[in-house]
Amino acid sequence: MNAHHATPPIATLTLNPCLDVSYEFPTLVPDQKVRADHNCYDPGGNGLNVERALKSSNFVE
Repeated sequence: MNAHHATPPIATLTLNPCLDVSYEFPTLVPDQKVRADHNCYDPGGNGLNVERALKSSNFVE
């Protein structure tokens, strides 16, 4: 972030947060039962997703 241009603070309010669940599979085979190698639980919801996107784009610190 450039020191000459201060970014105003941004607040997000997530009234209905959720839990995003991701699974990793070694391969997907049509019409076969597949078991996940790993799973990941992340906080989600529109407000948190906006915050995450702003941070990844270096718009906010």
